[in-house]
Amino acid sequence: MQPELIQEARNLLRQTRSGALATLANGSPFTTLVTLADDVDGSPIFLFSRLSAHTQNLASDPRCSLLLVQTGKGDPLAHPRLTVNGTAHKSDAPHLRDVFLKANPKSKLYIDFPDFAFYKMQVTDFHLNGGFARAANFAARDVLGAQDNAG
Repeated sequence: MQPELIQEARNLLRQTRSGALATLANGSPFTTLVTLADDVDGSPIFLFSRLSAHTQNLASDPRCSLLLVQTGKGDPLAHPRLTVNGTAHKSDAPHLRDVFLKANPKSKLYIDFPDFAFYKMQVTDFHLNGGFARAANFAARDVLGAQDNAG
């Protein structure tokens, strides 16, 4: 196991608040920019309007992939990025509202609109590219787990 790369993957999950979500639209990839938070175990959670194309796509096929990127100066390919694969499903877990608001305070403007709902990603695996010559694949169990600094 590569503990430093696992920690880098966990950091990206815990610190990144927006990413590119790829869903399937009639069998073809469809990617949108979304905001997110991390649940207690690190799993991505989202707040989606039922009117959004990605929400409609997930209703037809819950498989998705999320790209999280750490930005900075210089060559973008030299910075860490994490691909998160799995499925996303609607969740009525009451704690998600507080977790999402803590990570995305501006969502207070629309979080209670009736067409919005929370979705939690059930992660199957990760691919971390930590920059040039630093890449690894991990199962969900290798990266996810309860942490004191969740949210």
